[in-house]
Amino acid sequence: MGQDSHSTGSFKDLDGLAELFTLFHDQRYIMWYSITTREVIVVLKHGATPFDQIKAWSHALLLARDLVRQQDKVSKDNTQLVKMITKTLEETIQLFHTNTSAIVAAGWDLSIPHVETKSGSRIRFKAGVV
Repeated sequence: MGQDSHSTGSFKDLDGLAELFTLFHDQRYIMWYSITTREVIVVLKHGATPFDQIKAWSHALLLARDLVRQQDKVSKDNTQLVKMITKTLEETIQLFHTNTSAIVAAGWDLSIPHVETKSGSRIRFKAGVV
């Protein structure tokens, strides 16, 4: 995906950015893992709902779990990392498809932003980009 700067948090050489946008096309967030800072970065798309925030947070936790389990497999070329993000995205989609009604039945109000405690990053794309 590119090299990230530890000091600024910026990215350069984003040759795989289109692949990332394609992967998250149908989601209301985009996620990446910084190998340098060892942080999962989640950016909510414009219009993301509290449900989308919970879904993104859950996805980040699943990715973190897999990163801990397979830490030695994440390389600088990002191939394995993209596979892990794809796998955990599919797992997240399945978990939410299967368990959303049970979560609501257990008393969670998915219309309230439980996760985001301050305004986070949002992005808006022109039609046809994402």
